[in-house]
Amino acid sequence: MNYDAHNDAKTLTDPVIINLAAACPKLKKIELPGTALLTDASPTAFFDSCPNLTQLTMTAASRNNLVLTGSALTSLLENPQYVPKLKKLRIAHSSIRGFMKAVKDLTRGRETLTVELVKVTEKKNWGDWDMLVEEQMYKKGRKVPKRRPRGRGFGLFDDDIEFNNYRMTDEVSAAYLVYDGYY
Repeated sequence: MNYDAHNDAKTLTDPVIINLAAACPKLKKIELPGTALLTDASPTAFFDSCPNLTQLTMTAASRNNLVLTGSALTSLLENPQYVPKLKKLRIAHSSIRGFMKAVKDLTRGRETLTVELVKVTEKKNWGDWDMLVEEQMYKKGRKVPKRRPRGRGFGLFDDDIEFNNYRMTDEVSAAYLVYDGYY
């Protein structure tokens, strides 16, 4: 990890995001990884201004937390006209009271929507820092368990064998690996 690298998403603020959403109403997909200063006003701006949005990613930098209370999610649930095509919402996990209830209520109310909560942390490992990314997926009001491929030809994903050493064959397609998060 290089600490000299710059991530301009860390300096984005709610007024900037509100102006961006208003200026780009035809947005279909937006990814804002590693943000630090955003609140519920930012996703609400996208929900209100970008009706064609299908995917929104807004995650926090490893040493920062977004201040998401769940009010943006509640607003999305209460306004069915907001982003009717939204399929995936990938946001930073929040420990603020009421946030998880808002996530579950939203996914229960919008059955085609998947909400993925992301938590990025750092762990010191042999004198260096490793980035750890924890993800929880919710659909239809419930946590979706991570699944491992099963069946003929999938024994190669056992914990003692690394995926990077595997060569694609006809048995395992790249689309399947992408679908299940292995690729």
